[in-house]
Parts: sequence; C-alpha cells; structure tokens
Amino acid sequence: MGNNPSKQQNFHKSRMLRQSMFSSAAYSQPEDSPHQDVIATVEKSMKKYADNLMRFLEGISSRGSRFKAQVS
Repeated sequence: MGNNPSKQQNFHKSRMLRQSMFSSAAYSQPEDSPHQDVIATVEKSMKKYADNLMRFLEGISSRGSRFKAQVS
C-alpha cells in the first residue's frame, strides 16, 4: 500500500462521504414519529428481560454463597 497520496486522498474522500451519508441526523427521529411506539415497546421488553436475568444471576450467586458456606 505504501504512501501513495492518491490512494490516501481517495480513502479520506470516501470516508468523509460515508460519514455525511450516515450522520446522526439521518438516524434521529422526530418525537412524534410512529417509530417511537416501537422503540418504547422494545425498551420495555429489554428492561423486562434484563430484570429477569439479574434476578436469575442473583439467585445463582446466593446459591453459590450458601454452597461455599456449607463446604467451608
């Protein structure tokens, strides 16, 4: 690859083009967007599953602690 200025300039130009195409404005949705309902539903589901996972891990940790106390 070396230090070919032409290739480096082309790389930087294509990178700048990609950044402008996928700017944060392209991803942001207005507050009254219909996608907000979907996002809220997904966030609610993720919270539910994260809470369930945390309870499960706390139960495993508790059992591990009791087992360690019995073995010691």
